[in-house]
Amino acid sequence: MTYILLGKIQTDCLEDRFGKYRQLAGAQYHVSIRQIYEVENKLRLQSTLPTISTEQHWECVRKQVEALHPSCNVVVSSETLSKIQEVLPILVYVAGYAVYATLKRLNCAKRKDVLTVDKTITVSAAHEHYDLVKQLDRGGLLYPSMFALNAVAHCYVVVEKLATQPELLLMREQRQVVTELTLHLLANEEPAIVYTCENSHTSESVLKHILRCSTNILLKNVCGKLNDKLLDAADKAKKRKATTLQNK
Repeated sequence: MTYILLGKIQTDCLEDRFGKYRQLAGAQYHVSIRQIYEVENKLRLQSTLPTISTEQHWECVRKQVEALHPSCNVVVSSETLSKIQEVLPILVYVAGYAVYATLKRLNCAKRKDVLTVDKTITVSAAHEHYDLVKQLDRGGLLYPSMFALNAVAHCYVVVEKLATQPELLLMREQRQVVTELTLHLLANEEPAIVYTCENSHTSESVLKHILRCSTNILLKNVCGKLNDKLLDAADKAKKRKATTLQNK
């Protein structure tokens, strides 16, 4: 062989493979031999899994919601919302963070006027639920509007009611299920006045961002409570066993 056409040599597949090595190794430029072996096992396992499109994924979530909705019978009434007055200041704080995450993602100044209220408002007896945020505020917290607070309050009621359903714990897409159910409940109520801005941000898209963020927080709280119960039961079992052995 007298010459080689270097332009005919393609290294795209090799570069793609090493790019996956770096990505799965913690986005590091230099990858060790051990990390290559570990990532290679992950890639081989990934190649055996079926590829699911986004439409199929959301269709599966919709089927789960439809299967869960008739059995759970989640109804959010004014009486139900009045029973959560004790946790309302905490929900205001959660709603404020959800609004912050939504505004950061959408990057829309007009949405801020709809999702927040002015910090300089005089908190009256009818606005006691803002007291916790005012106490913790050092200048960076947001005061959610009633539109955002109503959505988070509905999400809280849905999570609390679904937490007693064993079907929810068996589902893989818990956040999507809670989000879809909450959107369904909010759609049945009188629609809030939120117009579409120049960036094509509709009320439904804004609600989805708020509910996804707040659902993550609320589901994490539910999981923490369940784990605490399991730990308490394990501690009681250990103490009971120790007491039994001492009596012997």
